[in-house]
Amino acid sequence: MRDEIMDAQNSSQMQSNLVKDILNNIENLYRVSSEREITKIQTEFLRVFHTKDLKQLERFHRQLDIIAEGYRAQAVYHNIGHQPGKSCIS
Repeated sequence: MRDEIMDAQNSSQMQSNLVKDILNNIENLYRVSSEREITKIQTEFLRVFHTKDLKQLERFHRQLDIIAEGYRAQAVYHNIGHQPGKSCIS
């Protein structure tokens, strides 16, 4: 039982850090990208967020990171299981 609680807490913390990084990336992109592109990104983020699927959220985060790299608008990473500067796209 204790392990299940710890796993749930870790998963929740991981999701929280992913969401923070995604929102920071969206905010940074807002400064350098078109409104149309930001609207598409926000809509997709909300769709993925509402699924509550951590794998989909991680995938979206990796894809957004690539977009942000192109604009040099990446967010500062939290400890979410990957290293800054290394792409996690699979």
